[in-house]
Amino acid sequence: MIYFFKNSTGNDSDPGTTSLKPFKTLAKLAAICIAGDIAVLMDDETWNETLAPVSGVTVKRSGGGTARPKIDRGGAAEACILTAKANITLDGLDLKGTHGLRLQTSANGHRIKNCDFQGSTNNGVTIDAATGGVDVVFTDCTAHGNTLSGVDVRGTIAIKWIGGDVYGHTAVATGFGFQVRDTATVEYDGVSVRLNRIGIRHATDGTCKVGRSKVYDNTLTQILHETTTTTGRSIIFACRVRGPSTPGADLSALIQQKDSAALEVYGCTIDNANNGVANLVTYGVKSEGANTRLTCIGNHFTCFNDYRALYIAVNTVGATGNIVECHHNAYDNFGGAAATNLKWGEIASNTPYDYAVWPTLTDRSGRLIGVGSMYADLLTSSDPVATQADACPEPASPMRGAGPNLSAIYTRDHYGISYPPTGAWDIGSARYVKAAGHKRSLLIVADDETLMELYGL
Repeated sequence: MIYFFKNSTGNDSDPGTTSLKPFKTLAKLAAICIAGDIAVLMDDETWNETLAPVSGVTVKRSGGGTARPKIDRGGAAEACILTAKANITLDGLDLKGTHGLRLQTSANGHRIKNCDFQGSTNNGVTIDAATGGVDVVFTDCTAHGNTLSGVDVRGTIAIKWIGGDVYGHTAVATGFGFQVRDTATVEYDGVSVRLNRIGIRHATDGTCKVGRSKVYDNTLTQILHETTTTTGRSIIFACRVRGPSTPGADLSALIQQKDSAALEVYGCTIDNANNGVANLVTYGVKSEGANTRLTCIGNHFTCFNDYRALYIAVNTVGATGNIVECHHNAYDNFGGAAATNLKWGEIASNTPYDYAVWPTLTDRSGRLIGVGSMYADLLTSSDPVATQADACPEPASPMRGAGPNLSAIYTRDHYGISYPPTGAWDIGSARYVKAAGHKRSLLIVADDETLMELYGL
């Protein structure tokens, strides 16, 4: 059945089966709707009740109005709470309360679409599924201006967040766009995460994947991965990560990895161009602590001024269990005259290559990463000026000739190196010149299947 609800003129004694005779309350919705039913909330209406449908119900906006239906509980209660429910769809709702949406105990098969979570006194979305859950998908949702964080995920649940915008969470000690804890896992695809204190924090022993997303202008770290066990893993893939124009005083890195964490960064543009603060310690990717595993392949680092694109903190040198695999990265627009401000950070000597010099560090296959290692033969510098090196794959690299053909748009890089007019270009990142003559930083990627094969994802 399809039921209609309108708070201003509805009546719970009416049939509720047409928009002309709608029900009034969300309590009636919870009482009458069963699995398979659709509850239509009329546009331009506001309810001060908590939405709590049973499993299998769809709750959606009517459309045709100027504003989405809104549930506003203020600081009294959750706008929507789903406890041990499954297969519920929420579509086109504005949700505001102590939490905009709260999933508790367990959650399976929910579909949350085109919803806005704004101004709640805790988090926009809180998921604390202690007993687990799978196949929960958020699509084109927005979370902004909530007191603590945009989205807080705990428990053993697995969710996906596709599209949408999460911004404007700045509270001290919280202020996360996303925070993921316990053993929860989140897959992000095409999300914008901006103007928070910290963009994304993974403190989970599960695996999180951030793909094709923009994480930028957050005051401190854009993506922070920290966990206490070796099972935690973050994969950052084909993203744009950019530093803030007004960074916090303790900003350390755009992407940061801490103890016992596995961080993998593939095919990203990592850009500190907005940071005009001289001598601010801002690294592109920073790894610190023991038992860390860092993989950094095929990325473009740009505009780090006086500090390093890649930095492995001193306390990781020689520490048990550390694994570092960094290669096929490209670098440009680095400033700073001091000899210590090498763009290669603490993982390389002053050479135009991208590998570690410490013999205690190995890649995943146990191969030493150091002078004379395999990576010394995989990269070359097309830039005669060592301080502006543009690392390119050598012919032996699997990234050679694995990308699309872009010769219709670009003909050479900004050092004058020509690229082939036919055939696939190399995967990687550099700066290219259009016919009009202006330079553009460009990340070349292949289709997802090719990249996943190359990177073993």
